Amino acid sequence: MTTATDIKHIVRDPNFYGGNPCIDNYKISVHDIAVTHNQGYSPEEIARDHYPVLTLPQVYAALLYYYEHKEEIDREIAEEAADIKARAAADMSPLAQRIRAAIKQRKQELGIE
Repeated sequence: MTTATDIKHIVRDPNFYGGNPCIDNYKISVHDIAVTHNQGYSPEEIARDHYPVLTLPQVYAALLYYYEHKEEIDREIAEEAADIKARAAADMSPLAQRIRAAIKQRKQELGIE
């Protein structure tokens, strides 16, 4: 069951994304909009990249929710990044090993490592 939040366009659904806030019923999370915005994209660019699904008011609503719940959303973002990093480190497939070797070699060539 989808429930509205105190911000228009932002809803929570316990059956999607762990109940985290999303934009209307589009299954695009506030978290994802915040990450994109923190990468330097403007609200207009985010709306354009998700057109015709998202409108500019929906993107601004997501950013409003983010800034009003910044500590919570930033914690979610950090937890997700740590989880992705841990899963990548645990991946011992031949492809993952080749990618790690290539990255290590490239860092050495650039004098980074």
